[in-house]
Amino acid sequence: MPGTKERLEGIFAWLEIDPDGRVLDIGSGTGILLPFLLNRLDVFGSIVEMDIAAGMLKKGQEKESDRRVAFVQGDTHSLPFTTAAFDLVICHNTFPHFADQQRALCEMSRVTTAGGRVVISHTMSREAVNNFHQHIGGIVGHDRLPEDGVLAGWLEEAGFRWPSIEDVSERYLVVAWKGA
Repeated sequence: MPGTKERLEGIFAWLEIDPDGRVLDIGSGTGILLPFLLNRLDVFGSIVEMDIAAGMLKKGQEKESDRRVAFVQGDTHSLPFTTAAFDLVICHNTFPHFADQQRALCEMSRVTTAGGRVVISHTMSREAVNNFHQHIGGIVGHDRLPEDGVLAGWLEEAGFRWPSIEDVSERYLVVAWKGA
């Protein structure tokens, strides 16, 4: 979509990613976030691109061979990682598609370090995302971003603190920190 690159740059500039952080990109697809993440990490930083679809990961691997990046097939409802493995967990353009969003948040919490963050983002508002899915119909026709209060409650139940939800026309951005 027009302006997507600029919108993503805005999101990543705001996030202030730790250069030597360990990042999990959930629902990474073909690796659309990789350029934005790699530009913010130093030689000690690492990224795991995770998707349920092996074909998407393969396309991502064909595009990127940086040694800081690993590609893992997995399901967000049962993440194949050890507890507290990541400083930052990003879920871009995928959260509405999880069958059990609460369980997905619990798994994200499990793999996030104390003091780490989870980020849920889209390059359009919640209303625009939900309307887009409804318009497409079919398998994604009922996939929705939840109301702010519902999501904030789920985040807190999963062990995250201080959830921030920004919902404006050019982005939907949720950031929450993992408690101790």
